[in-house]
Parts: sequence; C-alpha cells; structure tokens
Amino acid sequence: TEIPDDPRAGEKLTALYEKSGKWHALIEFLNGQIRRLDDDATEEKTALLFQIIEIYQDPSRLPVEEMVIQTYNRIVQESPTNVRALDNLAERYEDAHRWSELVQVLRKKIATCVDEDELLDLYLQVADLYVSKMSNESQAIPFLELILELDPQNLQVVRTLRQIYKGKHNLERLCATYEAELQLLGGADREPLLNELATLTAEKLYRYDDAIEHLRELISLNPRNERAHKMLERLFTQTERWFDYVELLEDRLANSRTKRKKVEILQRLG
Repeated sequence: TEIPDDPRAGEKLTALYEKSGKWHALIEFLNGQIRRLDDDATEEKTALLFQIIEIYQDPSRLPVEEMVIQTYNRIVQESPTNVRALDNLAERYEDAHRWSELVQVLRKKIATCVDEDELLDLYLQVADLYVSKMSNESQAIPFLELILELDPQNLQVVRTLRQIYKGKHNLERLCATYEAELQLLGGADREPLLNELATLTAEKLYRYDDAIEHLRELISLNPRNERAHKMLERLFTQTERWFDYVELLEDRLANSRTKRKKVEILQRLG
C-alpha cells in the first residue's frame, strides 16, 4: 500500500480500512508509517504501535495474543521506560506462566525505577519468581541481598537466604544470616540461633573467638545450658585460655546445686 504524505489522507485511509475490516492492510499501513518516521520520533512510533495493539487484542478485529506481546516488546525497544507497555507485558507473561520473560520485564522496570518502595516490591517479585517458580536460587540471591539493603529488618528474607546458603554450603554467608537475624531478636528468642551459630563458628569456620562470645551469651541467657558450658570448656582448653577456663569452672562450682556436680568440677580444677 502506498503511504500518503498528507496526514489527513492517512486518516481517511485508516478509516476506510477500519470500515471495510481490512485489518491486515491497516496493520501494514501503520507499520509503513512507523518505518517512514525518523529514528528519534519515539512518541509518534509508540502511538502507532499502540494502535496496532488495539487491532490485535480486539476480538472483533484481528485477535492474536502473541502479536500483542510482540508489539508491546517493540514499544519497549523504542521506549525502554514506557510503563504502560512494561506493565501490560508483565501481566500477560504472568497470566501465561512465562516466568523467564516476566523476570526480564521486571528487571527492565528495576533498571529505570527511582522510587524506593516500588523498587523494593520489584526486588521481592523477582526473588520470589526465581525461588518459587523457576527453582533458581542462585539467581534469587542478589535480589534477596538487595531487599535487605533497603529493608534490613525483613526477617522472612533473612531466613530464606539462610536456607539457600545452607543448601549451597556457603558457610560465611550462612553465618552472616544468623548474625543479621540476631540483630532483630532479643532475650530468649536468641538462644536457638546462638546455639547454631556457636556450633557453626567453632566446628565449621574455626572462628574460635566468635564462638566463645556466642557461648558466653548463651550461658548468660540460660546458665543451665549444659551443652554451651561443655563447648566453652572445650574451646578454652583447645585455645589454651587457661585463665578463662579456670574462671568458668569456678563460676560453675559456685552455681552447682548437687554435691556430685561440685566434686566433678573440683576434679577438673585440680
């Protein structure tokens, strides 16, 4: 179809195609108009592409869902920050369970987003897709870490990261998740985490000073924690911290309730 230079003639031709239901010809005409535009005529190209989308998504015209998606992608290529196109693409990919394409759209939104709350929501969406829909925890990790930069008190994300790092045997990062959660907990709620963290730092990371601090806190929270006492005694002897070892035993002796326990501690002191 020859494309007229006069805009009014173009409008008349468009109306004629619409009246006669020649949708393929109208789409070709609109694409021809797009090709004639300058490279920097983004707004004009985008407006014409939205007209094409209206034809492809109208049940009474030429409904082709895949062409709707392709045309939205053309808009995003022309105008990467076009929110309307990105939102519609995201909705369609989600409805079709096309998770990989949905993630790519959300990442494009992240690249141009300046609102912190919206950015946090996008990070959460992408991380959830990688974990729950795509079984790709490695790809989720950077987004989970970004969430914590914006929302350090997000306990659910901290615990999700812990499970991932446990599975990957990334002990240093695993340790960091325990430390992050301890920042959010107080009192007796800290005890189970401190138990695990003391074991991790002592037996896997060989960070004995850190383990000793965790065990000391455990004992201050629960003086009857026998396991913590025994671990602390072992670490003091292993690191030859004899003064601390004796001080610990003397403290235990003072707090022992049974004669048998006192005799046992005195024998170790001797």
